[in-house]
Amino acid sequence: MQLPATTQDEHLIHFQAFNTSPELAEFLLNNRWEKVHGLRPEVRRMLVVVGGSLTVKPHHVTTLACLLEEYRLPGVAIRFEAGNAVVYHYLADIGFLARFVEPASAARQEFRPPNDPTSFGLWPVEPEGMNDFVRSAYQHFKGHFFQDKSLDFLTIYLGEMFNNVFDHAFATTATERIAFAMLQYYPTSQRLLLAVSDFGMGIPQTVNRYLQSQRQEPITAPEALRKALELRFTARSRPHNQGRGLDTLRTGVRELNGTLTIQTTRAIYHVSRDGTEFVHAFSDVAFPGTTLAARIYDKGMRPEENDLLEDETALF
Repeated sequence: MQLPATTQDEHLIHFQAFNTSPELAEFLLNNRWEKVHGLRPEVRRMLVVVGGSLTVKPHHVTTLACLLEEYRLPGVAIRFEAGNAVVYHYLADIGFLARFVEPASAARQEFRPPNDPTSFGLWPVEPEGMNDFVRSAYQHFKGHFFQDKSLDFLTIYLGEMFNNVFDHAFATTATERIAFAMLQYYPTSQRLLLAVSDFGMGIPQTVNRYLQSQRQEPITAPEALRKALELRFTARSRPHNQGRGLDTLRTGVRELNGTLTIQTTRAIYHVSRDGTEFVHAFSDVAFPGTTLAARIYDKGMRPEENDLLEDETALF
């Protein structure tokens, strides 16, 4: 494939659906704004070639959004080129392309519903809009696909995902609060995917900061991730969680026979549909921030129950 023409002040990246977490982490780390700007301070534009042979998943989209936001904030102009027409048009349909090619003032407007009802597209995570986003996502998927299913889990899971973002990316020491969320339903395979990514300090660093504040020795990244998943453990960066956030998310996903993946600095956690859990170390690459990705299947969702009062009055 012939490479697109670029200039000296333009940075070129090739975006695709990466098959493994280390591949995705390496792509993100190699293209972070701070690194590129340090090596090439003349860069004022970015070209994103959307390629690959596979369709992208929500966690690909949210991590790319975090990366591009680093360029958009200092005023770098971003343009896209289709190497894979299917993925390119998908990104256009969910409002991704518009967000990053529009002027900064236009890009920060309220959440815009995507053209495709199967998607509840990209949203820049902000505490003030969290409740509205969660409520809108619930209403969107309840109305379009899950009239006979209980979606109570959706409000709980999204809330815990966002609380994690506020703990690790929106800490008082954070200079840039970059985080994105999106949801995607796949009718053919009957699965709903949720993804939230941030470019904050990461779970291990947050846990170790807390341990050191308690005069305890720091622990490894996998150990810190395990610690964060413990019920009642909290780094106390925000009082609302009370040590329940990630444990609530993990326990709930397992009860619905779904999957959960947590990618964070030098560690990854995964629970599979049969409940098997593992934590692995990233020895060579420090995944930026934290990405939470949950996958829920129709068959695991509980049926919607009628209001108890309505059932009782029907007897008379």
